[in-house]
Amino acid sequence: MPRFDSGAEATYNLSAGNPMEKHYTLSFTAGGLLYQQTAEIAASILSQQKPDWEAIRAQVVSGALLHATRASSRLRYFHEIRRRFESAHDFELAWIASEQEGARLAIFALCCRHYHFLGDFMEHVVQPKIALGDTILTLADFYSFFETSAETHPELRAITESSRRKVQSVTFHMLAEAGFMDTQTKNISAPMVPHDLAEHYRQAGDYAALTHLLQNEGAQTWTRTV
Repeated sequence: MPRFDSGAEATYNLSAGNPMEKHYTLSFTAGGLLYQQTAEIAASILSQQKPDWEAIRAQVVSGALLHATRASSRLRYFHEIRRRFESAHDFELAWIASEQEGARLAIFALCCRHYHFLGDFMEHVVQPKIALGDTILTLADFYSFFETSAETHPELRAITESSRRKVQSVTFHMLAEAGFMDTQTKNISAPMVPHDLAEHYRQAGDYAALTHLLQNEGAQTWTRTV
């Protein structure tokens, strides 16, 4: 499984470097976090000595995997999850497959790594708002970020208004799924990240993941008791 290389990512600064280095893929709108499906596929990967994606695909087609997912959506979700896992840490696979506390956060960190739009939104919108004590996430926050990003990302300018609305809706939904936002009040807050999960990211040098989980500067972590 490919390891995270902190030098491979462009700096998360909309005004620095060449912003075109980070293409904004928006295919996360296909299903959001995909928590249960991701956990199932992670467990299947770990059951093999070497990931056999063709075998996993066959299980998805037959319904042996993702059986609770509509048949018409299984392959689409499989391909999306497979692309996400291309940049996963080994410890994330184990954490996600176990479905223990923090598994949703590991999936969210993986999504932020794969979908630069989502990672930049966390860094440039959510994190600064919380730091300033402004804890209500608004549509204006989202569309301001979207329009600013579109200046350097033509792929954003190319999508329709209805697609923009879907990107906004799924982005907010993923924040709620991972525990960053209350769906009713739109109140945002830093989640309580298990100490050992945060430590895995530190040891991997993946400080971008800690940023996306809002764990830099006064990190909120808890120690799991056995």
